[in-house]
Amino acid sequence: MTSRTARLLLLLPLIALSITSIIPAQTTTRPIAPTFTRDIAPIVFEQCASCHRPGGTAPFSLLTYADVRLHARQVADATRRRYMPPWKPIAGFGGPFVGERRLSDAAIETIGAWIDGGMIEGDPTVLPAVPEQPSGWRLGTPDLVVTMPEAYTLPTTGPDVFRNFVLPVPITERKYIAALEFRPGSSHVHHAILRIDQTSSARDLDAADPGPGYDGMLIDRSDFPDGHFLGWTPGKRPTVTPEGLAWALNPGSDLVLQVHVMPMGMRDTLKAEVGLYFADKPPVRTPALVRLSSSAIDVPPGERAYVVEDRYVLPVAVNVLAVYPHTHYLGHRVESFAQLPDGSTRWLLRIDDWDFNWQDEYRYANPVPLPAGTTVVMHYTLDNSAGNPRNPHKPPARVTYGQQSTDEMAELTLQVLPTNPADLARLTADMARKLRTDNIEGFRTLIARNPKDHVSHTALGVRYLEDGDVAQAIVQLEEAVRLNPGFASSHNSLGTALLMRGRTQEALTHYARAIELEPDNAGAHNNLGSVLQSMGRIAEAEQQYRQAITFQPRHSGAHYNLANVLQMQDRFDEAILHYRLALDIAPDTPDTHGSLARTLTFQGKRSEAIVEYREALRRNPNLVTSLADLAWLLATSPEEALRKPAEAVQLAEHAAALTRRNDMVVLDRLAAAYAADGRYDQAVAAARTAVTLARQANDTEFAAQVQQRLQQYQRRQPFRMEP
Repeated sequence: MTSRTARLLLLLPLIALSITSIIPAQTTTRPIAPTFTRDIAPIVFEQCASCHRPGGTAPFSLLTYADVRLHARQVADATRRRYMPPWKPIAGFGGPFVGERRLSDAAIETIGAWIDGGMIEGDPTVLPAVPEQPSGWRLGTPDLVVTMPEAYTLPTTGPDVFRNFVLPVPITERKYIAALEFRPGSSHVHHAILRIDQTSSARDLDAADPGPGYDGMLIDRSDFPDGHFLGWTPGKRPTVTPEGLAWALNPGSDLVLQVHVMPMGMRDTLKAEVGLYFADKPPVRTPALVRLSSSAIDVPPGERAYVVEDRYVLPVAVNVLAVYPHTHYLGHRVESFAQLPDGSTRWLLRIDDWDFNWQDEYRYANPVPLPAGTTVVMHYTLDNSAGNPRNPHKPPARVTYGQQSTDEMAELTLQVLPTNPADLARLTADMARKLRTDNIEGFRTLIARNPKDHVSHTALGVRYLEDGDVAQAIVQLEEAVRLNPGFASSHNSLGTALLMRGRTQEALTHYARAIELEPDNAGAHNNLGSVLQSMGRIAEAEQQYRQAITFQPRHSGAHYNLANVLQMQDRFDEAILHYRLALDIAPDTPDTHGSLARTLTFQGKRSEAIVEYREALRRNPNLVTSLADLAWLLATSPEEALRKPAEAVQLAEHAAALTRRNDMVVLDRLAAAYAADGRYDQAVAAARTAVTLARQANDTEFAAQVQQRLQQYQRRQPFRMEP
């Protein structure tokens, strides 16, 4: 009854009485009580059934009315607290994301109303179809299934376990992966990360551990495939790469699986498997990973709001495809945003109640464009108080940076696609610089906490080598050897550092010691071969390279080095064979393409050589030797069909600019190109400078050869190679 109607009734009681006598009494409309079949089943089947099903990763099933009624209070509490379904990003702060599992407020209220209304089952005819329980692979039969070689027995009690397992990949040619599906083989696996190892270092660590796999985050050389993050959490859909962005998997590679296992008080074994789905063709584009992190973590006990931050200025414009945050149990609030050059801010991700047990990768439904000069910010807040229910320390204790789950980390990974494909190299080079700096600081932090940690000293030495600081690398690696003389990796890396400083005999000693400790260490055999080759002991070097290949047949570096020593002995057919084997394993190596081209030239196979030189320059347009050698072929080939004088000049001028016109070989090639193009005055000038440089270097033989060509140019004649 409206207020206006009430006033009328007061003024006209007699009329009102006569009206009410002929109008039926009004009844209060009651809301229809929710039922399972009509209201609850659609929510549960859509958001919960992928895990809460027989054989699923969740501890109980929710596929029937009886199941849901039995666990109704748990379901209501978990959804009200937004603990379930496991979806952490806050709406409106980044996204929308692909596959969001966030329940609406209305759905949560409906679950509560159903319980309050007596948990009515409802009309069975309106029950939606029960979701199919995938008996096999959710994406269909994989093209290749890679499995752990042996099962790992899980502990029944104790702390969480982080274990790495090596899964060899049985392929003989490069494959491109369009999708990946992970099956943990145990409900105790809480999350998993997959990396690729092309060096066999993970196998060495596995062999050194008495059980299947190895613990912790040691110094294996595994990494994510170019521009891709591979991870799994319960309920996560299979990883499908965007169209045109498949990633490469080379022969001889291993998948390195790191799993986080939570002991559940019952005996179980783990034998995970990975389903790989091949793309029909190579990728059109390659994304990049932008990584932010901090090792400057030292959280006092009781601190509720400890802030960890890192920033990175994008050198190029990008589109952000996905974001992956990572911290441990003290993580509370996880924030990432972009500060644009115009002063505005764009949110990328915000999580107000971080849970280490539900970390995930979040892929944007629409890529997020960020211009060059944007500052990407990682801003995390850690809670080390007793009020943090996930704090592993009771009472709270000091927590510092480290790799164990009871330590702390702060990382943020963005998958990005440069707006201009030509900017990929610039972005990856700049990010590699940042990562080297971050890694150095991280291992320095670990060593400061435990100065006797020989593994961290070795890892820090390797990072210094990557950064070009050979002196510091030697300091760290010598300390690692002193702390543990029986650690082969330290000797192997120290040998490399010493060789770079010209301390050849010492390098030889450490490589030999590494082989003594690990006779099947292919990397040490290959490195020892390099030392012997530098000493002129070619036959012994060849033997070591062949040993490396015996222990690791797909060692591209050993094949390349063996080809080089075979070429030095004029064994061109064998050299070409091993260059091609190296390229079969690592086709993106420009130096190998260039060396193969030079060997083909020695055999008179000039057209094949030109193809390989072009491949080398496609991968590295600034490779001086290939620029000069290809210019030589295009200028001096006896076959007229192969000669392209204008292109030869362009290539040789580029090489001359890169060497500041101070390389006698490059200037000789430039002179030949000018002559082929009829530019004899320039040819004479370039040749004269080449002769002068050769004489200054006391290379009389080369000076004489260029002098002969110079005389031809003075007679207005180009130079031609012998047929």
